[in-house]
Amino acid sequence: MNDATEITASLKHVIETAIANAETRTTEIIAFQAIKHVAFDPELREQAIAAYRAGQLETLQEAEGDIAGFLVSAIAEWATE
Repeated sequence: MNDATEITASLKHVIETAIANAETRTTEIIAFQAIKHVAFDPELREQAIAAYRAGQLETLQEAEGDIAGFLVSAIAEWATE
């Protein structure tokens, strides 16, 4: 598995975990949980930023919809810091 596939799989797992653990199933709350998970995992955060900069998160956003869109937007914001 290459780096892009691994980070996409990791982020997809974060989204799926957030969905599974959500008491309230609103997109924003689930997305917040996914963003929080990535934000507090320094290694995953750096990998996500690198994948974003390399243009490797487009398939995640297309496959996972709005929740991934919020997550990718957060990653894009971190990439500018």
